[in-house]
Amino acid sequence: MGKGVKVSFKVWLEYEGRPIIGVGGVKLLKLVDNTGSISKAAEEMGVSYKFAWSYIKSIEESLGVRIVKTYRGGKGGGFTKLTERGKKLVNFYDELLNNFHQIAKIFEDKSGKILDK
Repeated sequence: MGKGVKVSFKVWLEYEGRPIIGVGGVKLLKLVDNTGSISKAAEEMGVSYKFAWSYIKSIEESLGVRIVKTYRGGKGGGFTKLTERGKKLVNFYDELLNNFHQIAKIFEDKSGKILDK
Protein backbone atom coordinates (compact mmCIF):
# COMPACT_ATOMS: atom_id res chain seq x y z
CA MET A 1 0.00 0.00 0.00
CA GLY A 2 1.26 3.48 -0.86
CA LYS A 3 2.39 6.02 1.66
CA GLY A 4 0.37 8.88 0.19
CA VAL A 5 -2.34 10.73 2.04
CA LYS A 6 -5.77 9.08 1.73
CA VAL A 7 -8.83 11.34 1.69
CA SER A 8 -11.75 9.72 3.55
CA PHE A 9 -15.30 10.93 3.87
CA LYS A 10 -18.88 9.88 4.53
CA VAL A 11 -21.77 11.33 2.55
CA TRP A 12 -25.40 11.40 3.58
CA LEU A 13 -28.38 13.55 2.73
CA GLU A 14 -30.31 15.55 5.28
CA TYR A 15 -33.70 17.18 4.95
CA GLU A 16 -34.74 19.95 7.31
CA GLY A 17 -31.80 19.11 9.56
CA ARG A 18 -32.56 15.39 9.80
CA PRO A 19 -30.47 12.63 8.20
CA ILE A 20 -32.39 10.95 5.39
CA ILE A 21 -30.15 8.53 3.53
CA GLY A 22 -26.53 7.46 3.17
CA VAL A 23 -24.56 4.79 1.39
CA GLY A 24 -26.30 1.88 3.19
CA GLY A 25 -29.77 3.22 2.52
CA VAL A 26 -28.98 3.71 -1.15
CA LYS A 27 -27.69 0.14 -1.32
CA LEU A 28 -30.95 -1.07 0.26
CA LEU A 29 -33.07 0.86 -2.24
CA LYS A 30 -31.06 -0.48 -5.18
CA LEU A 31 -31.48 -4.02 -3.88
CA VAL A 32 -35.23 -3.52 -3.44
CA ASP A 33 -35.49 -2.31 -7.02
CA ASN A 34 -33.26 -5.08 -8.40
CA THR A 35 -34.83 -7.95 -6.48
CA GLY A 36 -38.39 -6.63 -6.44
CA SER A 37 -38.55 -7.51 -2.76
CA ILE A 38 -37.94 -5.68 0.51
CA SER A 39 -37.44 -9.00 2.31
CA LYS A 40 -34.84 -10.23 -0.23
CA ALA A 41 -33.06 -6.88 -0.10
CA ALA A 42 -33.05 -6.95 3.70
CA GLU A 43 -31.73 -10.51 3.75
CA GLU A 44 -28.94 -9.62 1.34
CA MET A 45 -27.99 -6.63 3.52
CA GLY A 46 -28.10 -8.67 6.70
CA VAL A 47 -30.88 -6.64 8.32
CA SER A 48 -34.40 -7.58 9.33
CA TYR A 49 -37.41 -7.00 7.10
CA LYS A 50 -38.85 -4.81 9.85
CA PHE A 51 -35.74 -2.62 9.91
CA ALA A 52 -35.70 -2.26 6.10
CA TRP A 53 -39.42 -1.44 5.92
CA SER A 54 -39.15 1.05 8.80
CA TYR A 55 -36.13 2.69 7.19
CA ILE A 56 -37.94 3.12 3.87
CA LYS A 57 -41.05 4.44 5.59
CA SER A 58 -38.99 6.95 7.60
CA ILE A 59 -37.48 8.33 4.37
CA GLU A 60 -40.94 8.63 2.82
CA GLU A 61 -42.38 10.34 5.91
CA SER A 62 -39.45 12.74 6.18
CA LEU A 63 -39.56 13.75 2.52
CA GLY A 64 -43.33 13.55 2.14
CA VAL A 65 -43.06 11.44 -1.04
CA ARG A 66 -43.33 7.77 -1.94
CA ILE A 67 -40.01 6.20 -2.88
CA VAL A 68 -41.25 2.61 -3.25
CA LYS A 69 -44.40 1.15 -4.75
CA THR A 70 -45.63 -2.24 -3.61
CA TYR A 71 -47.65 -4.35 -6.03
CA ARG A 72 -49.70 -7.06 -4.33
CA GLY A 73 -50.62 -10.57 -5.28
CA GLY A 74 -51.21 -11.84 -8.74
CA LYS A 75 -50.06 -15.02 -10.43
CA GLY A 76 -46.36 -14.66 -9.56
CA GLY A 77 -46.94 -12.94 -6.24
CA GLY A 78 -46.36 -9.32 -5.34
CA PHE A 79 -43.29 -7.20 -5.81
CA THR A 80 -41.84 -3.83 -4.87
CA LYS A 81 -40.10 -1.29 -7.09
CA LEU A 82 -38.71 2.21 -6.67
CA THR A 83 -40.97 5.03 -7.77
CA GLU A 84 -39.61 7.65 -10.16
CA ARG A 85 -38.85 9.83 -7.12
CA GLY A 86 -37.09 6.92 -5.47
CA LYS A 87 -34.96 6.44 -8.57
CA LYS A 88 -34.20 10.17 -8.66
CA LEU A 89 -33.11 10.05 -5.01
CA VAL A 90 -30.75 7.12 -5.67
CA ASN A 91 -29.37 8.72 -8.84
CA PHE A 92 -28.85 12.06 -7.08
CA TYR A 93 -26.94 10.36 -4.27
CA ASP A 94 -24.84 8.33 -6.71
CA GLU A 95 -23.92 11.45 -8.69
CA LEU A 96 -23.06 13.33 -5.51
CA LEU A 97 -20.92 10.47 -4.20
CA ASN A 98 -19.14 10.13 -7.53
CA ASN A 99 -18.24 13.83 -7.41
CA PHE A 100 -16.88 13.45 -3.88
CA HIS A 101 -14.70 10.54 -5.06
CA GLN A 102 -13.37 12.65 -7.93
CA ILE A 103 -12.50 15.52 -5.59
CA ALA A 104 -10.87 13.12 -3.13
CA LYS A 105 -8.72 11.68 -5.94
CA ILE A 106 -7.58 15.17 -6.99
CA PHE A 107 -6.47 15.96 -3.45
CA GLU A 108 -4.85 12.57 -2.93
CA ASP A 109 -2.79 13.21 -6.07
CA LYS A 110 -1.77 16.61 -4.66
CA SER A 111 -0.93 15.15 -1.24
CA GLY A 112 2.66 14.37 -2.22
CA LYS A 113 3.40 18.08 -1.85
CA ILE A 114 2.59 17.84 1.87
CA LEU A 115 5.34 15.29 2.37
CA ASP A 116 7.92 16.95 0.07
CA LYS A 117 11.02 18.01 1.94
